Amino acid sequence: MRLRDYLSRDLVFVLHRAPSKRDFLAHVVDLVHECCPSIDRDVLLNGLLEREEQVTTGIGHGVAIPHTMVPGLDRPRCVTIQTPEGQDYEALDGSPVHLFFMLLSPPGETGTHIRLLARVARLVDSEAFVSRVATAGSAAEVLRLTLEEDERHV
Repeated sequence: MRLRDYLSRDLVFVLHRAPSKRDFLAHVVDLVHECCPSIDRDVLLNGLLEREEQVTTGIGHGVAIPHTMVPGLDRPRCVTIQTPEGQDYEALDGSPVHLFFMLLSPPGETGTHIRLLARVARLVDSEAFVSRVATAGSAAEVLRLTLEEDERHV
């Protein structure tokens, strides 16, 4: 499985910090809805928030992997977000998050969803990769660096 098959330029963002985790997720959901209008905005936001209530997806070291199953998608997607100043996200280590890989899958794609989670976890295990992406200057550079790292993990 390659992450590149689930990435697209229109779902890579460089965003400023929001006042709260909920505000941040709501803003990202609005952006995703613009690119994927078949997704119900409220259903997506509620799915992400319910997942965060279980345990934060802020895994530490500046990375979060929010994820949910959402109707209205034709296939799984990986939304990639960089926040240069870091977002307070209640991460496990208490650190701000600079890099988000938001995984969205249609119902019935649980196996693919789990494999995508494992793939992202493998990529973000590289502190050098996370550091490079956290300081990238544009969405295009975030995408380029992510695709390069994806190629290294065959």
